[in-house]
Amino acid sequence: MSQVQNKQLELFNHSKPLELIFKQTRFTFIDFFATVSINYDNPEEYKKKFIQKIYKPQKFKPIMAQHCCKLQGFPDWFEFHHKNSIAKKKFGNSVPIPVVYHIAKELINFLTIP
Repeated sequence: MSQVQNKQLELFNHSKPLELIFKQTRFTFIDFFATVSINYDNPEEYKKKFIQKIYKPQKFKPIMAQHCCKLQGFPDWFEFHHKNSIAKKKFGNSVPIPVVYHIAKELINFLTIP
């Protein structure tokens, strides 16, 4: 078993499901997400099912800048850097817009209460 596969299996030594997969390239890791969902309480059973239902049939996709944009709450029309790695880094350093909106709304409500 390769070093990357060992790292992938180490990720699943916990009770909460984590359906991210990493592929090592020459300089970095590429992040993936599973296209199907599995959920088991037993970590050993989860590992077996993950390998059987997601890893071996390759039911995963690379995380692209478009996915990061959606996850962070940016609107569909938002334009981001054309290079995927740069855009993902910028989204990773951003604050989710819906969170800022709801915090600001609650602060305004708090400050306007007599």
